[in-house]
Amino acid sequence: MYYCYMWIYIAYLIPCEVLQCSNHSDALDSIKVAPYVLIPLIWLIILIEHFGCNESKYLENMGDIAFIQDFIDSMRSAAPSVVFIAKCYHYETRYRTITERDSRGNTTSRTESYQEEVVTHTDVERYEYSLWDDVSSTTLEGIRANGVTRIAVSKSIDCGNDVTTQDFDAKYSSFKERNRHKDLYMDAFYDTSIPGFAEKIAVTSEKDGKIPSWMNVCLFFLTTVLFMSWPYRWLFQYNTGKTEYMIEKRIFIGNNETSQEIPTCASFNKHLVRYLVETSTIEVE
Repeated sequence: MYYCYMWIYIAYLIPCEVLQCSNHSDALDSIKVAPYVLIPLIWLIILIEHFGCNESKYLENMGDIAFIQDFIDSMRSAAPSVVFIAKCYHYETRYRTITERDSRGNTTSRTESYQEEVVTHTDVERYEYSLWDDVSSTTLEGIRANGVTRIAVSKSIDCGNDVTTQDFDAKYSSFKERNRHKDLYMDAFYDTSIPGFAEKIAVTSEKDGKIPSWMNVCLFFLTTVLFMSWPYRWLFQYNTGKTEYMIEKRIFIGNNETSQEIPTCASFNKHLVRYLVETSTIEVE
């Protein structure tokens, strides 16, 4: 959308400057400064978006089969983290002065009220568990036999048995209750994380690990600076495959009944990833 606005302004600005349209119309003269302000502003927005877009993430985390092996291995062997988070707040009425200018250049002012959120308390608590294991799929389907494949990675961290679920629910309820009356309103949620987790990675299936020369972070940044990243993005998506993979982990609280049945973290310190050209999968053993 921002690209459309920018090119519309550029298409308007160039002929208007060449033909000196503002000299023949008061209306055009009053808005002639707009493109000079909006084009740099839109360019700045596009530049900021560049660093967080999916294509940048894929290009930053792109490598050969050995790279994917290490990346998946590190995520699967990392211990998960679960954190309770609460925010307590209320709203206060604020006032501001709005100044407006009409078509004749006359200015008027008015006072406007609005509600502003005021945070008075935050709390963070880590959920402590005893054991964890990784139950992610042993195969990664959809890898291209030739070329580059984009892999969208997601994560799932769940309680491994009823005892852990009950303990988790009880501690989460206690956490919310402890913060419930700190202010008029409270937002509470829990966040899960895995060290080294990346949502977007890409792998080349070429035996020599070769990646097309145009698939690199520097060239993508250059096309963004030159207002031409949208065709680059289209080419990148058109010339790459896409698949998905989920990192799945379970957490447990320790007790005598389950401790013999649950693998410890050390059991998942190493995973072998093998690429199978004939079936276009990555297998984890």
